[in-house]
This record gives sequence, C-alpha cells and structure tokens, in this order.
Amino acid sequence: MFNESFTIGIIMLIVMVIIGVALFPSASIAKKIDEKFKLKGRENDVLIYQSPHNLASTSSKISNLKRPRDIKGSDNNRFLLYENYIVVLKPRGLNNTDIEVMRHSRAYNRYRGPIVNYWGGTIRNGSIGRSSSRGGGFGFGK
Repeated sequence: MFNESFTIGIIMLIVMVIIGVALFPSASIAKKIDEKFKLKGRENDVLIYQSPHNLASTSSKISNLKRPRDIKGSDNNRFLLYENYIVVLKPRGLNNTDIEVMRHSRAYNRYRGPIVNYWGGTIRNGSIGRSSSRGGGFGFGK
C-alpha cells in the first residue's frame, strides 16, 4: 500500500512539473534583457540597450540570463542566437556595449552578411530550436 501511494505521488509530481513547464515557459531573452539593462533607443523593430561593461563581460552576463543556442562573432560584434531572437552586441569605447535585440527576420534584413555566413539563408522567426510543423526531409511537397 505504501509503495502504491508513493508511486502515484511521484507520477502526480512529474505530471504537475510537465504541465507547469508547458503552461509557464521561461521568459524570453528580450524580456530578461529589458529587466537587466537600460533602454537606449528603438529603431523600427530593434530595441537597443546600453551596457556599462565591455563586449566579453556583456556577452557573459546575457548568456547567464538565458543560454543562447549559438554564439558567433569577433572582437567587433557578437551575435547570440536564441529561439525567437538574435542579440547583437557592439562595443562602444573601452567599457560600453550596445545590445540590439530583434527577431530573426529583422536580424536577417539588418545583418544579412553575417547571418547568412553563420547560420545560412533560411533563418526566420521560430525556425531555430523547433521542428518544422511541415515535417523534415528535403522539402518535397512543402
């Protein structure tokens, strides 16, 4: 009897955790950056924040907020890829960094060269980290 109650309790706990994760996903990187950094301005669909830290430190702080799927770049710019956003870091002087937060399609239009070089030309909103709703394969019938 104890084993049955214990097993049922464990199963119920697992189900509640799964439902909680499904109903209340973690906040987007855009929301987390908005809470952590000062908004400097807005250009169309691009939010620009300011960090009082250098490029490497700012990249680390943002990556600690939410782990990116990929990071590319150099000492001049850094691109952090998230499921629905791309975060572009641009150094401003020795100890300041601009943080640009945008959707994939806006990033593709704004930074076509690096985006295509790093992740190919098919990036679009929601295309990272999710399987296509139309299935896999070579594109036949899509």
